[in-house]
Amino acid sequence: MPKIKTDTDGAAKMAVIREQMIEAGVHDLWQMPISQEFKAAVTFDLRSQNGHTTVRQFISEWRRMVQHPEYTADEMRELMVIYRQVFQTERDYLQRQYDATHAISEDLFNRLYHEITMAEMVVLEYGVK
Repeated sequence: MPKIKTDTDGAAKMAVIREQMIEAGVHDLWQMPISQEFKAAVTFDLRSQNGHTTVRQFISEWRRMVQHPEYTADEMRELMVIYRQVFQTERDYLQRQYDATHAISEDLFNRLYHEITMAEMVVLEYGVK
C-alpha cells in the first residue's frame, strides 16, 4: 500500500489558528459579568474544541451539564446566550484571519467554521427544551 502524504504544515497551522480562535472565545467569556461556575464550565467546553476531547466526550459532558439539577430554566437560557456569544467571537476571529489578514486559506477557514457550527449545534440541541 502506498503511504498517504500528510500536510504537516497545514495541520500545524490549523492547530495554531484553532487555539487562537478558542482563546479569543475564552477571553470574551471571562469579560462577561457571569458566575465563576459558568465561566469555568464554558471554558472547559471551548477548550475541548482543540482536539484533545472527542466530539463524543464533548456531547457527554454537555449532556451532564444541562441535566444539572440545580440549574433553573433561566440559568439554562443564560448559558445558551453565553455559548452563542462566545461561538460568535470565534467566528469573528476566523473571519478576521481570513478576510483582513489573509492568515488562513479558504479551506482552513471552512474547516474551522464547520467545527464551531457543529459545537454550537450540540449546545443548542441539548439546551433549554
